Amino acid sequence: MNKNIVIFALIVVSLLCNKEVYAYSTNVHERITEKVIDQNKTNLNNYLTAIGLFNGVDEELKSGNDKKIVKDWIKYGSKKEDYNWDWNNNPLFSHFYNPITNDSGVGLWPSAYAWANASNNDWSWIKARDYFYQGLTSNTKTQREEALAKAFRGIGHIIHLVEDVSVPAHTRADLHVPLLDSEPYESYTNNKISQLQYTSVPFQYWNISNSTAAPRQFWDVDSYIGTPYSGDYIGLAEYTNENYFSKNTIFSNFPYPDWSSIVEYNDIDINGKERIYLKKLGYAEGGYSESINHLAVGMWFYKYIPSSLISLKKSSLKLDDKCHEDYQQKLIPRAVGYSAGLLDYFFRGTLEITAPDAYVSYVYSITD
Repeated sequence: MNKNIVIFALIVVSLLCNKEVYAYSTNVHERITEKVIDQNKTNLNNYLTAIGLFNGVDEELKSGNDKKIVKDWIKYGSKKEDYNWDWNNNPLFSHFYNPITNDSGVGLWPSAYAWANASNNDWSWIKARDYFYQGLTSNTKTQREEALAKAFRGIGHIIHLVEDVSVPAHTRADLHVPLLDSEPYESYTNNKISQLQYTSVPFQYWNISNSTAAPRQFWDVDSYIGTPYSGDYIGLAEYTNENYFSKNTIFSNFPYPDWSSIVEYNDIDINGKERIYLKKLGYAEGGYSESINHLAVGMWFYKYIPSSLISLKKSSLKLDDKCHEDYQQKLIPRAVGYSAGLLDYFFRGTLEITAPDAYVSYVYSITD
């Protein structure tokens, strides 16, 4: 069957079944984004106070008939990106990023990074920057509030696209359609939302030129291109792709993790049964190669497969909740840290404060 027909059919079915398409569920996205703001609150409040939002992230802004505080506008954007459907942005495909091929890897739609900068994206990086500028320079308080609310919402949309590449399936071209083909890691994080590890692993951005585009470094710095990486920096999509499996890419389609980096051992699964698990060792090069205790688990018959039949052993593996727990303990903190870095970068400008005549609580001049 023609591939385009299959893709079209998947889109139609998904639209009919559920307009929300997600990597992490919208609840998980909101929670991660909340932690991003909380852990960046002091710097963010200092910046917002300098531009006249004296309540910082708790400042209320009105857009149309909606009123939300700054923090909730950002969270709202991180949630609404999964409902941002049109023929240009299809979250079935455009929330993916394969760091080896530098595209989504799953269709004709843009990658998560490309969509963050797309000219036809109403919530792109440059649109958020434009809204922010309007929020500082517009003539009336109503116009400024409207624009600032849109700017903060826009940042939430972009943060969402960073968070998505901490999901292995979204960096390993592992397409899945809600209600038809669930992604177990995503389901696990949604079910365990209050128990996830949200402590940030910071990402220090560097060497970013003064550009109107969202910095690619948060997704991909071209450090990992299919060989182990041991340098100082790595994009979030690279880190995720190199170190973790998705349901349909266990020792397939991608060079790493590879068989030489694992050891087998017995452990008890969440149902109290003894299983053979694979532990991933960090490569000798070190760097960003993670050691993961529960990388994958053998099916019940795995222990009967001779060691010489490596291909059969590889095809007899799956991911269970012990694997997902290990994954989230390392992936969620990076989703928080990289997103916090992006938020910090957005508000990196140096302000020249000049109050409009009629409103002393707003400023309108900014030097980037």
